[in-house]
Amino acid sequence: MKMILDYLRLTLFIGGALIGVQVPSFVDQYQLRLEAHLLESNRALNEFQKDADKFFAGDITQLIQHYRRTNDPVFKDGGQSIQALVSRHQVLSESLDEFRKTFYSPYIQTLASPVKEIRREAWQRYDYAVTLNSQGIAWALAAGFTIALLIDILLTSLRGIFTITRRAPKTRPQPPEL
Repeated sequence: MKMILDYLRLTLFIGGALIGVQVPSFVDQYQLRLEAHLLESNRALNEFQKDADKFFAGDITQLIQHYRRTNDPVFKDGGQSIQALVSRHQVLSESLDEFRKTFYSPYIQTLASPVKEIRREAWQRYDYAVTLNSQGIAWALAAGFTIALLIDILLTSLRGIFTITRRAPKTRPQPPEL
């Protein structure tokens, strides 16, 4: 039985390692998508920025206000559309800046506070890959160790509970007579 448990621990460690080695690859995939969306956002705003440069000294908010002040409903809606593009660009730009802030911020952003649509897109198109660089190996070992340790603690706890309940007396003790 001990040998089976040892193999189970080894299997859990390897499974955890295979999960952990995916993390850096997924973070890279998220970064590529974030950069691509930001580039596309730049292209979408480029023509409006040229108009803002030409007529409003580069201030795109004045261009948006100009669109909104007109009586033409098409132009009013156009102002809202430009504002949506500007807001999207700002979110993507701030996210990429935050992503590049420190060596660990890509992992925090991708796993804990991503641009949800981009993470979903990266997840849907992610192709499982084993990248054996230093980050991949570190994540693999950490995840394998953590998963194996947690399962080992769980099994040990269950074994302890089972042992206690098995040793419990089967009859109720009688209260002492007075």
